[in-house]
Amino acid sequence: MRYRHGNQSASGYVLFVPENETTEADTVYYMGITLFNTSDSGNRHLDVNESVQLLVTVHSSACLFWDEQKEIWSSEGCKVSPLSTAVTLHCVCHHMTVFSGSFSILPNAIDIVADSALFLTLLENPLVVSIVLCVWGIYLAVVIWARKKDREDLLKAGVTVLEDNDPEHKYGYLITVITGWRTGAGTTANVGCFITGEDGESDCHVLSDPRRPVFESGGVDSFLLTCAQCLGDLVSVTIWHDNSGTAPAWFLEKLTVRDLQRNEVCEFLCNRWLALDLDDFCIQRTLRPASVEEMKDFSYLFSSNSGFSMREKHLWVSVFSCPPNCPFTRTQRLTCALTLLLTTMLTNIMFYGIPTDDPEDQYQ
Repeated sequence: MRYRHGNQSASGYVLFVPENETTEADTVYYMGITLFNTSDSGNRHLDVNESVQLLVTVHSSACLFWDEQKEIWSSEGCKVSPLSTAVTLHCVCHHMTVFSGSFSILPNAIDIVADSALFLTLLENPLVVSIVLCVWGIYLAVVIWARKKDREDLLKAGVTVLEDNDPEHKYGYLITVITGWRTGAGTTANVGCFITGEDGESDCHVLSDPRRPVFESGGVDSFLLTCAQCLGDLVSVTIWHDNSGTAPAWFLEKLTVRDLQRNEVCEFLCNRWLALDLDDFCIQRTLRPASVEEMKDFSYLFSSNSGFSMREKHLWVSVFSCPPNCPFTRTQRLTCALTLLLTTMLTNIMFYGIPTDDPEDQYQ
């Protein structure tokens, strides 16, 4: 197809290509431009040695309406008018409905070879390069810390078999203790507990691990406790600490007890301090199994879900707060965050382009 000229607008010429001429899929279109110089003597072709700068932009537009029967945006009965421009959409429709317009602006092509010449202009505008170098510098510094924390998390993950378990006891319970995620929530004290069921009571056990620190702020610690026999349906868990160490105050969020033989899980909510100088000044709690109403309580669901989402699902915050047993490591999260940031910067270049005016004018 050949177009001799297009509609002239305030910003230049507009070449309108109807939809029925661009319906073939996977088709490459080529465009050639012939320039004429308008003078008093009439139109003449430009000389070969003359240099002319052209700015060509391509955009796609559509006129749509909401089809209530099909529940989709449809273009049936509507078409884009040749009077449309890059800033104005003119629709021609043969039915009276509420209309909407759609614009699709193609991104700028990224030519790595051609764009490499921009490195020669670093001294003219060093701001962008300085920002990118700072981003990489911060990443390298934080990734060293993140890799170190990942090694520490490997030691914290897993289940600790309590040293004071009786070798003759074969009935196992898995106790998972969740420390609150707040300032000073962890404890340096020695923590003990025992489980009470309808058919008996376990021995008192000290929840500790000689290989690693436990009950840190936001920590999730699991312990294997054994009993001589099944305790039946659980009635309570009594937990305490001896108020030792430099920071004995402890905020216990909750703990769960799993009967490994019957594969039953019972949750015990706490959300209170065990401290002599906070809350009700007690360092021992007797927790009852959480009821269905407590588990569905709005305040509990909001606090637990928001805390979990922030600690494990927020890409930036989780770099510093993810639990040790999470398979998505801190280094991986940090690298994903860097990739997201650099991709966003690249996308801005693709859709907004690189400034071509004088760098000094950009500060005015």
